[in-house]
Amino acid sequence: MFPRSIRGLVVGKSNCGKTMLLWNFLLRPGWLDYVNLMVFGKSLFRPEYRILKKALGEQLPKEAIIRLFDNQDETMQLKLSPVQLLEEMRKTKPANPV
Repeated sequence: MFPRSIRGLVVGKSNCGKTMLLWNFLLRPGWLDYVNLMVFGKSLFRPEYRILKKALGEQLPKEAIIRLFDNQDETMQLKLSPVQLLEEMRKTKPANPV
C-alpha cells in the first residue's frame, strides 16, 4: 500500500479522527508495516498513547493490541486499568508462539 520507507504528518483540528487514522495505520493488518516508529504530539499523555507505547514495547502482536482497544468497556467494568490488562496479557502470552 505504501513505499518501504515513509514519513508523514497527521494534521487536523480536534475530534476530526487523527487518532483513529493513526490506530488503523499502525494496527490493522495490511495497512502499514513498520519496524521503526516515532510518534510526536502534544497529547501523548493520553491513555491511548501510553497503552500503545507499552504494548509495542512489550512486543505484543497487533491482534492483541486491537483486542485490548476493542474491549475497553469490559476493561473498565473489571476495574482493571488498561496497563494492568496489558501486564496480564503479557503474563499469559506463550513463550514460543507457533
